[in-house]
Amino acid sequence: MIFKMLKVHKMAKEASENPGVFASEEVSNMIKGMLVMPFISAFLLLGFLFVFGFTTWLGGPFALFRFLFFFALIGVSTFFFILRKAYIAMKRAAKSKVNQTIEVESKVVE
Repeated sequence: MIFKMLKVHKMAKEASENPGVFASEEVSNMIKGMLVMPFISAFLLLGFLFVFGFTTWLGGPFALFRFLFFFALIGVSTFFFILRKAYIAMKRAAKSKVNQTIEVESKVVE
């Protein structure tokens, strides 16, 4: 419990000092959390296909699994390249929106 309190204190301090960086880091942490399971699933799939396609375990190398491995490798690489570009764009957009919100000029109404 004490560590959570210290973390909240640190987050509040960071948010007050530089809200743009703080918001972009929070967005990036949220996106990273959502991408954990796809990464694990993709690496398990590639590992399974590699074992059946290139090793003598469980019956020897099979040509079908080699083909599926390379096909999945290309697909997974493309998918994660697109996700990486989207992640960078979302992080940049969050930072710029927060900076725009903070830099609003206040006007004195008389």
